[in-house]
Amino acid sequence: MPPTADAIAENLLDNLPTVALSAPQPAVHSETLAPGSHVGRYLIVEHVGAGGLGDVYKAYDPELDRRVAIKVLRSEVVAANQKLGDPTDRLLREAQALAKLRHPNVVTIHDVGTVHDDVFIAMEFAEGRTLLPWARAHGHQWSAIRDVLVRAGEGLAAAHAAGLVHRDFKPANVVVGDDRHVTVLDFGLARAVEGTGTAPAPKPTLSSPSFVADPASSLLTREVTGNSLLLGTPPYMAPELYSASPASESTDQFAYCATLYRLLFNRLPFVAETSAEFCTLVAEAKLDWSGNKIPGWLARVIAKGLSARPQDRFGDMRLLLDALQTDRRRRRKRWLALSILIPLATVATAATAWALRPPPTAAELAATDTLVVAARAAAARGFYVHPSADAPQEPTAFSRIVELEALEGAVEREADALASELREEFATALIRLGDRYYDRDGGAPFAADFYAAALVFVPTNAHASGRVALSQSQLAALAEQAQAQSFSKRELAAAEPLAILATAEEPARAEKLARFLERDDATPTRTRTMLAGLVRTGAQASPPPAQPVHPTAPSRPSPAPEVAPTPDVVPESPPSVVPTDAVPSLPSPTASKPDTARAASEAAAGTQALRQGDLTAAAKHFHRALESNRKNVAALRGLAELHYERGEYGKALRFGRRGRAVAPRSKRLLLLIGDACVKTLDYSAARKAYQSAASLGSTEAPRRLERLSAKLGQ
Repeated sequence: MPPTADAIAENLLDNLPTVALSAPQPAVHSETLAPGSHVGRYLIVEHVGAGGLGDVYKAYDPELDRRVAIKVLRSEVVAANQKLGDPTDRLLREAQALAKLRHPNVVTIHDVGTVHDDVFIAMEFAEGRTLLPWARAHGHQWSAIRDVLVRAGEGLAAAHAAGLVHRDFKPANVVVGDDRHVTVLDFGLARAVEGTGTAPAPKPTLSSPSFVADPASSLLTREVTGNSLLLGTPPYMAPELYSASPASESTDQFAYCATLYRLLFNRLPFVAETSAEFCTLVAEAKLDWSGNKIPGWLARVIAKGLSARPQDRFGDMRLLLDALQTDRRRRRKRWLALSILIPLATVATAATAWALRPPPTAAELAATDTLVVAARAAAARGFYVHPSADAPQEPTAFSRIVELEALEGAVEREADALASELREEFATALIRLGDRYYDRDGGAPFAADFYAAALVFVPTNAHASGRVALSQSQLAALAEQAQAQSFSKRELAAAEPLAILATAEEPARAEKLARFLERDDATPTRTRTMLAGLVRTGAQASPPPAQPVHPTAPSRPSPAPEVAPTPDVVPESPPSVVPTDAVPSLPSPTASKPDTARAASEAAAGTQALRQGDLTAAAKHFHRALESNRKNVAALRGLAELHYERGEYGKALRFGRRGRAVAPRSKRLLLLIGDACVKTLDYSAARKAYQSAASLGSTEAPRRLERLSAKLGQ
């Protein structure tokens, strides 16, 4: 007979070290490092956070010209744990092991060392939001949360394969960037100061101080990462950890699924005030699934990962990640099975089986007709990847295609064919819009948005991908947002000017723009000027109409479009919401000849401000230079460097490539383009940029190529 929940809880209680919950937390470090001080070769910029192990600083690496995060282990933590062995040695060994792990979803360790009596770790500076605020911003939508957690899980799986255990996976230790890049932080470092063995501790009782239900000891909020033998964050800790069992891949699974539940339902899976109560709740496995509608298979995956016994969870992290993508595997498995079975059967048998396949019913055909008409109607109104800001839940052309592709049964083949036609049709219309504005002054940002939307429908389109600086991760993030319709209000508002630019007839376009500018005062002045200029110059350019081209599809009526197709903007820098200093500065429609002398003076002032670290002043000078001469290389290069320093790598690429168009033999620009491509995970483009710089005689390019090869394991 399996043990009862009470028996399990009692066993865990009997083996729980008394210091696990009663040891005091270390106070916030009172002697933080001052800005301008040095840790090794790194220059401290600012103190950004503190935890049980130490303090975290934003710092600058002058040798490699990059921002880093410095984590300094507190001396009092070292002193408090000397009885467990030298934590300094263990921390260094753990960090060095982690430094050998190269995975895009695990924070990169650059360096480890000691300074005075402290140990420090220099690592990648990950910008973005941690999981809880990110999930709130996306309305706790299950597919978006699942996709982000899968990426974090890939990092966990890679570390497990390297023999590392996170030990403290939770929402606060995962950062999601603006481009949806996911980075797992604090990997393995908490385990580095965990005790490997101590004398037996007295057994606590329910009346002992360890289990007093007061705010200071609550399992709901307290992080036990200080002078304690039991390390971690209790609501995310597997029950076996309370019986002093070692951390393992299985305990990471429990924390991972607890995090997934927390994000989906905006509450913890097990709410308890003591470890005994917590373990009892886990053993009872009474999870509350109300408050968010998720698929039944997803609930079963989470429940399995939160099993009380390690052997009842998944065999490894890869199996868990595979189970989390059940919806994506089903169709692939059906076609794989078909491809295996058909060669094993005779042609006659296969033909007979296909002939016996039931034809689509009238209701099924009507369902496909409805979705095709709805998709084209949404495209005609300009709602390709973004819904209207006034109706954010209204289906879009892309969401209708996804529905069409999800149809199963006898109509599945025809539905897939129609969806493929629509993808090509909409991508063609969007590319035409991009081409309309690509070569016009001030039109490049809008053209990039059209090309990006085209890639959402057909990711392999060479023409669109060649004209927009969008990495695979950024494109995947945009497609995920389009499918989940999880765009923010700002992103939806940014799409409205594009609908105006998509209007085929110039008089109607000008009239719509005038009405928009009269009622809208939130769009930056420079963007408003660019929009007005584009419409005024439209009559001179006489672009080809951008109406959708509808391939012939039997029995698929197509409503007459009211508005030409209008894709949305790339999340990175929508032209109607970015700060003034982030918009490429272009001359107004009435600008006179370039003032090269003024441009050179402003660019020099911007370069000086950039060297002094005054990014705001530098941006103003560089944009003034471009207002005088849009081809000033120094200003374009300066803005590329400025945005790279800010971590805005897409914008750095945009300015870098504009600069290279003017100065194609600039080694400095090629290196910067390569660095930005590495940051956006476009390693192929990075290699090409470095190779071009090397062919021009750059002495730094070979070192960058070597580092890139090492990063990719080549």
